[in-house]
Amino acid sequence: MPDEITPAATPPSPPAANDGAPRLVPLGDGPGKLERHPTDGWTLTRPLAMSWATQRLFRGLISVIAPIPEGPNFPDALDRVEIQARELLAYVPRLGALGLVVAIWLLAFSTWWRLKSVRLVYHLPRERAAALLSQLDRSRLKLVRLMIFGVRAVVLSSYFDQPEVHAAMGYDPVGWMHERIEVRRRLLQGERARAQDLIEPTNPGGISPSDFDQTPSPGTASLAGRIDAWSPPEGGTASSEQGKA
Repeated sequence: MPDEITPAATPPSPPAANDGAPRLVPLGDGPGKLERHPTDGWTLTRPLAMSWATQRLFRGLISVIAPIPEGPNFPDALDRVEIQARELLAYVPRLGALGLVVAIWLLAFSTWWRLKSVRLVYHLPRERAAALLSQLDRSRLKLVRLMIFGVRAVVLSSYFDQPEVHAAMGYDPVGWMHERIEVRRRLLQGERARAQDLIEPTNPGGISPSDFDQTPSPGTASLAGRIDAWSPPEGGTASSEQGKA
């Protein structure tokens, strides 16, 4: 449990009056440093407690699921992914976390109950182990599919959240957040939205070009052009085909 915070002796001063006019930009709305792991007084939970055996099985599955060998080389990759994944699981409801722990054991011993090998799955060559786990994605039993999906989601979300992986992919979350904060500030100040302010407008239904500033930014087509170029198929609406396992 985090330490109890003692309230300040003096209450904060009320915001300055603005003659009754609505405040478009709230006080204290600055983006700050946008640190990914800020030390702003919030206490991060401790990693989910695991027995030595469960932790060992989990680390073995991480070595199979996370693309650590193919990704950037950074120190303690396995340790960092494990700790962050267990911190994530600490915020999951207890019943859900217990289900993930059971799934870890079942996946690690899946070579036994599937009669594939007498060795644990992560003791097999990595390519074969990954292929055996991927086969569970196509299981006829929904419970088995959910089991591999849950463990894989926790592992991969923790791996792809590492700064070194962001750098290797050319992903700059802090820069993107600064851009979105600036867009929000402009909108709150009464400026009209621009076409480039939208994030992947793949579904333009209900969007009117008159709602946006049609001045395109360099290298960016206007929203009106993108809407005009989009047309649903005859007798239906645009949709994406999803393969069936």
